[in-house]
This record gives sequence, structure tokens and C-alpha cells, in this order.
Amino acid sequence: MHIKYGLNVLSLCLLVVSIPFLSYAGEFSISDHSSVIGRNTGYPQGTTTNGLTETGNLDLIMETTVYAKNLELVSVDINGEDIDGETFIGSITPLRLRYRPHSQFTLEGGVLLAYDFGDGSDFDEVEPILRLVYQPREHIFVVAGTIIRTHSIHDAIYNDTAAFMENNEQGFQLRADLKHIKQDLWINWRVREEDNVSERFDSASTTQIRIGDFRFDGQLLLRHTGGQQNTEDMLEFNTAYLVGGSYGFFEGVTVPVLNVVEEMRIGAYFIGSSEDPDDQSGLPASDGNGIEGSLMFRTRPAKNLNLHIFGSYFYGDNLVARAGDPLYSAEEYIQIGSNFLFELAAGLKFEISGVAQLVDGTFVHTEQMYFSWGKGFTIFRGM
Repeated sequence: MHIKYGLNVLSLCLLVVSIPFLSYAGEFSISDHSSVIGRNTGYPQGTTTNGLTETGNLDLIMETTVYAKNLELVSVDINGEDIDGETFIGSITPLRLRYRPHSQFTLEGGVLLAYDFGDGSDFDEVEPILRLVYQPREHIFVVAGTIIRTHSIHDAIYNDTAAFMENNEQGFQLRADLKHIKQDLWINWRVREEDNVSERFDSASTTQIRIGDFRFDGQLLLRHTGGQQNTEDMLEFNTAYLVGGSYGFFEGVTVPVLNVVEEMRIGAYFIGSSEDPDDQSGLPASDGNGIEGSLMFRTRPAKNLNLHIFGSYFYGDNLVARAGDPLYSAEEYIQIGSNFLFELAAGLKFEISGVAQLVDGTFVHTEQMYFSWGKGFTIFRGM
């Protein structure tokens, strides 16, 4: 469900939460356990209290996320194009069986149920889940079928709201969650070619190298439209990429009220794009780029509370990333906000955040709220 100009009451309430802290936030969920929202590496189980299914066992995985995300975008004009606000509110429930016949092989099968609140009595999406996961060595995973969509990728390259509009991703994936290397390489086959429909797929990679307090990032996403056997006769490519890094410090320092600082991190990134439209469109090919500086502060003020404080400044020139957040097409884009993640009873997690944004001099804001929970129930124990 997409509601232009959003929920004003929710917007004001969440902004009041963030303003007293003069805080800095990103626009994505900071939850790291989910298989449907947020960002993570490796093989997330989607459960908040269980680990990986034991070898030989068959588990029923119940995972659900109820979300509300409001993009309060009013009077935003970027290069002559109006960017309208939207509100996403609903639930995503990937219900599945997970069988682990061998310590290196896991099979998941089930159904993803997605419902946009207010859209009547039927589910908006009912999609199959079939995921094969092979682990050639510890912390390295090869995924085939329904891939894991919680990519650790910059919002300028891949918009986090895709999780609410394109619920499943299908294809192949390589994930690594090693001490010094975090890797996510995937292809997502979005639309299969038919007689009158072009094929559409994304091919992408995110790599992070960690050396001490330094992190070095490289990201690339290619969005392709084409094929050889359809009447659309279209061939288009859009490429977006990022290079940069960050440095962390102040780890373990005690701060009044906020308790022990887990990390403060400052980063700088170069983001680029290349647009190659279909020849029949008459549009010229174009390149764009931008630079971004960011600051992140992560702490745990209480035992069951995680607080992330974020800020970023982006300056761009004709950046066009078709899969990314359209606000990064602006010349100047500033974000300030905070994310609060509460760990509640029985593994239930509640997250709330507010982000103040300045887009080419126009003030806008984004708010989001998530309830998420997941648990595995063993229904068969192997010998």
C-alpha cells in the first residue's frame, strides 16, 4: 500500500523522539537477525531465540515482521521530476520448513505471505520459498533458489523500500561472514522473458574488508532489461557502484546516560552511476557521481536497548541509480536521525526511528517502526 504524503501523526510523534538526542540516523532497519528486513551477512536464521537447525532435524520456522515506514516527501523536485511521499504499512511472514540433512547442507521450503494493511481480506503477495544452502566451509554460504535479500548495500544503490514492494528475490548467491571479509554476491531474476515482456535481472556484489579499526568497501549493482525473444526489443543497462571506507574509534568509552559506547565510526564514499538507455528511446547515455561523508555512533544505554545515531552529507552530480533511493539524485542530500532497537520478552524486537532530511534545501523526514519475531520449532529429530 502506498499512501502519498503519509501519516502526519506518526511522523510528528517519531520526530519528537529523535530531536532531543540531536541524533544521526540511516533510513534502514538496524535489526541483524531477520531474513526479510535490515542488513546482515552470512546466513541469518530469521529467529530471535534459536540458532541453526541441528543436523538431521526438521524445524518449522515462524518468522514475521510488522512494519510501518513513512516517507514524508512534500515539494521535492529533483531535476524537474517530482518525488512523492509514500507510506508502507503491513506485514511480511516467511513461513517455512527447514531441514538439515548434513552439517554442510540445509534445505528450506515454504511460503512468503505479505499483506498491505487496508487492502482487503486477501494477501497481497503469496510467493513460494525454496532455498538450498550449501556451506563449503565455516561462515561461507552458497544459496540457490530464494536468496537472502538483506544485503549490506548502500541505500543510494539499492533502496531499502524494495523489501515492501518486491518481497522475494530468486536466483543465486554467495555470502561470506569471515573475520576480515564480508561478502554478498548475487543475481536476482526479477522478470522472466516472455513473448511481449523483456527479461529483467539485477546482478550485484558487496565486499567489505576489515583490518583493525578500518573497513574498506566496494559495491556494484547492474540492473539489466533485455532479452532476445520478445516483442519489446529493448536493451537497457544501469550500473551503480561505490568505493570508500570508514574508521572506528572510542570503543569501550563510558559516556554519561548513554553508558558504554560500542563504536563511533566516520566514513567517506565515492558513489557513481552509468545509464545506458535503449537506442529506441532517443535518450543519451549518461554518467553521474557523488561523494558522501558519514558519522555513526552505536551504544547500548540499557541492557535491552540498542541505540544507533547517524548522520550523512551527500553532494552529487547527475547520479542515476535505478534501484536506489531517488533522493540520491539530488545535488545535496543531508540526513540526521536515530534508531532505537528494544529487545522485549520471548525474543520480540521493537524498533523505532526518525530521520530529518534536507534535499536540495527542502526539509523532509522519514519515520519507521518494526515489530519482529522469529522462532524455530523442531518437529522431527534425526538419528
